[in-house]
Amino acid sequence: MSTRTIQSHVAPPVMLLVALLVIGACKGSTPDPTTEMTALPAELNAAAPLLNEVSREVPGITQRQSILAAGALLGLAKTKMPADQFAEVNRAIGGADALIVEATRQGLPRSSLTSITSVVDYLGKQGVTQDQVTQRVIPLLDKLVKGKVTPGVEANFNAALRG
Repeated sequence: MSTRTIQSHVAPPVMLLVALLVIGACKGSTPDPTTEMTALPAELNAAAPLLNEVSREVPGITQRQSILAAGALLGLAKTKMPADQFAEVNRAIGGADALIVEATRQGLPRSSLTSITSVVDYLGKQGVTQDQVTQRVIPLLDKLVKGKVTPGVEANFNAALRG
């Protein structure tokens, strides 16, 4: 077999392989916003530790879902608690108010979220399951305020997230 014949048989498959590798490398270099954490807006820097905890506690949750879940639950607590008590929660959980604002900016309908049922229903439409909310995110929020707020505020916060 001549060198020219070998090149004509080998070159097309090699070129195809190279093209697939290049396409795959390019495709992999652009983060998929639905599955990977991306840089947070500056106003959410204080909330980064909370969002990192949510992503550790809830495998597979996207950054948007983390923001919506935390923001919706904190928004629910804010509507159910006296302002001075939620101010304590806001100090204990860095960026709580910013998360509520960002979640609202991303589509959270705050006016219709008046109970844990409405929050769970809304988050379900966003791909966050009831178990993820009630067994992962709520206990995480409880843990974050425990010992950082007065016992009465802690009790009211826990009740607000469950009622």
